[in-house]
Amino acid sequence: MSSEGRRIPHEPAIARFVELSELALDELRAALARGTGDGPRTLLGGLTYADIAASQIVVSAGPPAFGLKLRPAARRCWTDPELREQYGDLVAWRDALYERYRPRPKSSHATK
Repeated sequence: MSSEGRRIPHEPAIARFVELSELALDELRAALARGTGDGPRTLLGGLTYADIAASQIVVSAGPPAFGLKLRPAARRCWTDPELREQYGDLVAWRDALYERYRPRPKSSHATK
């Protein structure tokens, strides 16, 4: 329901998305606990497509600090404060992967 008491048409779908996101993030957290690697933990002992794909579900908690071109309003829309707080360790993991394996653009305003 909205704050005005009106039903939001896609509310069940949004709730299901959050539920599935939490399940995926919990699985990722458990898998990373078993992972290895020098620097940010990886799922298979070194950076693989598995890590790249898994890091993308973390966007449901909040977009990366760089590497994804979003304006401030879009960044706010893509950030779920509750998920970000609950899965802050995974946000930090994803950001560490970006820092280590994805070079920052030469110009600091290129991704903002």
